[in-house]
Amino acid sequence: MKVMPYCDRQRKVTTAVLGLACSFLMMTAARGAEPLSIAIIDHQDPWTETKGLGESLADIRQSPTDLTAGLLAGGAVKLDGFQVLIIGSLCTENSAIHEALEKAGPHLRSFVAGGGVVIIFTQADQNRANEGWLEPPAVARRGDSDFAAVQRVQTAHPIFTSPEAISDADLSGWSYNKGWASSWESFEVFEQVAVLAGNHATAPTLGTIIEAGWGRGRVLLLAMAPDKARQVGNEQAKAQASRLMRNLLQYALDVRDGRAGPVAVYTSGGYAGPIKGCVFHDKNANGAREAGEPGIAGVGVSDTLDLVLTAADGTYTLPNSGDKATLIYISIPTGWAKTAEWYRAVQADSGSAAFDFALTPSDEAAPFDFVQISDIHVGASGNRQLYTEAIARICDLTKPPAFLIATGDLTNAGSNTSEYDAYVAAIATSALPLFNVFGNHDANNRGSGNYRRHLGPDYYSFSYGNCHFLIVNSVQKTPEQAAWVAADLAQLRGDKRLFIFQHYSPSADEHSEFATYKTQAVFTGHWHCQRSVSIGSMRSYNSPTLLFGGIDCSPASFKVISVGPREIATRTRYLADGKRLQIVNPGADLLISRADIPVVVNVYETSADITGVTYVVRREGQTIAQGELTRVGDWSWTGKLAEMLLSARTYTLEVTATNDKRETNKASASFTVLNRHAGRPMPAGDWPQFGGGPKRGGLVAHATLVPPLGIAWMTHTGGTLDFASPVLYRDTVFVGVKDRGDFGNNGVLALDAHDGSRKWFAWTPAAVSHSVAVDGDHVYAASHGGLLHFLKQSTGEELQQRTLGSAYQRFLYGSPVVFGNRVYAGTYAYFAAFDTDTKTEQWNQSYGGDWIGSNAAPATDGTTVVVPANWAKNSLRGVSAATGETVWEVATRGLHGSPVIAGETVVFTTYDGKINAVSLADGKERWSVGVDGPSATTPAVKGDVVVAGGTGSIKAFQLDDGEVLWTFPITTSPLKMSPYNNTYASLVGSPTIVGDTVYVPSGDGRLYVLNLADGKLAWSMNFGTPILSAPCISGNALYLTTYDGHVYALTDTSGFGGQ
Repeated sequence: MKVMPYCDRQRKVTTAVLGLACSFLMMTAARGAEPLSIAIIDHQDPWTETKGLGESLADIRQSPTDLTAGLLAGGAVKLDGFQVLIIGSLCTENSAIHEALEKAGPHLRSFVAGGGVVIIFTQADQNRANEGWLEPPAVARRGDSDFAAVQRVQTAHPIFTSPEAISDADLSGWSYNKGWASSWESFEVFEQVAVLAGNHATAPTLGTIIEAGWGRGRVLLLAMAPDKARQVGNEQAKAQASRLMRNLLQYALDVRDGRAGPVAVYTSGGYAGPIKGCVFHDKNANGAREAGEPGIAGVGVSDTLDLVLTAADGTYTLPNSGDKATLIYISIPTGWAKTAEWYRAVQADSGSAAFDFALTPSDEAAPFDFVQISDIHVGASGNRQLYTEAIARICDLTKPPAFLIATGDLTNAGSNTSEYDAYVAAIATSALPLFNVFGNHDANNRGSGNYRRHLGPDYYSFSYGNCHFLIVNSVQKTPEQAAWVAADLAQLRGDKRLFIFQHYSPSADEHSEFATYKTQAVFTGHWHCQRSVSIGSMRSYNSPTLLFGGIDCSPASFKVISVGPREIATRTRYLADGKRLQIVNPGADLLISRADIPVVVNVYETSADITGVTYVVRREGQTIAQGELTRVGDWSWTGKLAEMLLSARTYTLEVTATNDKRETNKASASFTVLNRHAGRPMPAGDWPQFGGGPKRGGLVAHATLVPPLGIAWMTHTGGTLDFASPVLYRDTVFVGVKDRGDFGNNGVLALDAHDGSRKWFAWTPAAVSHSVAVDGDHVYAASHGGLLHFLKQSTGEELQQRTLGSAYQRFLYGSPVVFGNRVYAGTYAYFAAFDTDTKTEQWNQSYGGDWIGSNAAPATDGTTVVVPANWAKNSLRGVSAATGETVWEVATRGLHGSPVIAGETVVFTTYDGKINAVSLADGKERWSVGVDGPSATTPAVKGDVVVAGGTGSIKAFQLDDGEVLWTFPITTSPLKMSPYNNTYASLVGSPTIVGDTVYVPSGDGRLYVLNLADGKLAWSMNFGTPILSAPCISGNALYLTTYDGHVYALTDTSGFGGQ
């Protein structure tokens, strides 16, 4: 930025401002003071691209000495002869300045002790987080939190009164050139210092202006940038910055001349002295204790530090020996209603009245249900309206849960109190008790102050029936919490079953710790994904987001936990788009043969269970057949129409679904029976891995399939199938199965390719989320926790399992890949190669962490293995197939679709909505093009054409340059599955190419058959449930998995024979 000469600038200054500058100088002269001797450090940072400190001081006729050049040349900070040091905003971004100040700590402490004043404007938290040079016990640490509404804490402090009066309004509403707010990189930790301004007038959790002092001097630390405001601020910032600067210098004069008062160290305003009260039976439920309302013995009462039990008469005394208490709360015991009045805030002026808690009895018959919800993110993809509506749908369950627990990330930015206000307003509408867990997004940034003010304690407990529910803060683990947990379990649990709730998925150490408590289950969030693992007898459930698609493309959902006398059962319920009812078969666009006709209806509602589906078949108004369908899984109802009832004519099928509220929903479809008999599916070649082979690619070599198609057979797996695409070896179809409820249906299922009958099922301890790989004698499956399973192809017998660093800590969602006698599997945390014959590990590498779940599978040409990840520093890398050493890596947001090796090019889609092509040899980019939103597609390639999709559309691209050849739009999804998307926008599954046709499954429930040349629709079929898998096509058969847990075999007219 070009700075105007001083004389030109003065012409821009208003008379009022000039007068104030002069008044400051006259005040100094009137007191007979010598002018301040000021040293400054000023530097142009890369964010605002300007300086401003020297100019700001010149505006008020100060002539500082600039030390910056000396520091940039490697010199040290020397303050002899100076009375004030001012460090300009963000200048510690420069490494030389940063290093010089780090070394200057002793000199700065001595300077302050001798009466000097150090003023430091805002610095980036990543390079000046901790002002570690302060004289102990003073502590101040910056964070990344910003906020606009600054409030004075010490309103009478001289920097707000002299020479000008500065109000909260004057400090608020600042904005800099990038839109940063008034308090910029605020102080998140402050101890034994004065808080002059922050995010709250009486109980700040973020500091904006901090003061410390020792000897005769002072330190003023600001999370504001008056120097930058002068240059690139909005009008509010420019107008108030010079006023703040003048007051700071006036205060420096007061310090120098001995007129400054002592530093008023901020205390949290905790209640002073012991805390007393009573927990009583509120017989008339008016909240006040009256005659005849007895106390309740043995109730836990805490102030987050101490935990005591009420005496026989219900009274308690918390020692509060440190006078730190700001919250008191009870652990609601079994048999008493879970009231919203179970905690209260206390402070120094709360008075000495007793702090009583009123409880009313509650019937708590076993068994009972409760609901886990997670990662609401009010303020981002979540909002008050969506949350209020979701709570209403949960409370409207026909069998209402006893309570709800939200496992963290309730807000998107815990420093923004308006998000807490919206969250609290939403939960106030709940007809059922709702408990909360502290998440990392709920912090401000490292503190839980805003959470506690709005929602109460961040660690607590309650009991229901024979169960004890322990809620802990896994984000900010403290010795105080650890001691409190030990006391809670010792005094309150008794012989009750234990359930733990926290935001983060447990670490290995936490799993061990929780096991020592004999914990039955742990419930978590944070990862925005579905993942359940067992550690001994303890289960660990990680649940996805409530209001929008999960990062792993899990649907927006909540978990219903049914607590039985000894065991628990869980069930995932989805925020479906209305009442879903879809006749899958028979239908007008399908081939219906002269045979027993399968009837398939998909029906789903969020707040009710379907209790029955009936059907009627009519021809020209005459009833031909009627009956009841049978439930198969959460979505599907099936039956058969006998061949003998249906001649080669056109019919109407009418279905009626009835829910457990006795509400009905109806649908109808016409269909025509052909005068032909169905032939069996006859596969003509293997499809042994996802995408057809180790390079992926989705191109079929052996197929005669021509649409339209009809259902030859269908089999339900007992689980859900999202990315678990079928693979084919000889006459067997293999499918990985995910049980989103509990653990019983996790594993690998083998089906007869001709008729869909079960050959075998191999159970795995966690879900097999993606495809398996087959190489002849073996089937290889990767399960969520971190196991690679070696199964016998003919029987499913487990021959061996190998641990990928951990059996339960991995977030393993991808498929293995086999090339020759090597199978490769794992995540960035632990990726390994195994010999397929000996089943021994050949090498392993760590390229980062598991964070965060990726549904992509590796690909290889035998020389290079292309390994994908999600949200890693470099989320795609080519590694040596022989050693695992990295050959190249690509900086990309992350993948859910698998990379494809097409000749010398690697093609892949990304989480942030792009399709990319890089060189297989060195990873250099060849092109990158948008795909209309986050993508979970593995591209299919034929020749120079690539087919892929993002959110809402399918596209074809030119392989050599990424030119878009055509676009085909898709409709909305029954479920919210697109990551962070709170609408029903559809993801695209992974395509398979046969000849001049591409088969593309979609999140809208349809299988689209498109012309490869121009993208025109040739045929489609609606399955009524999302499809994110890839079709397996061979001979006259297409095998497809759908989210509702079905495996379908479809055939064309070549599968039908004449009569």
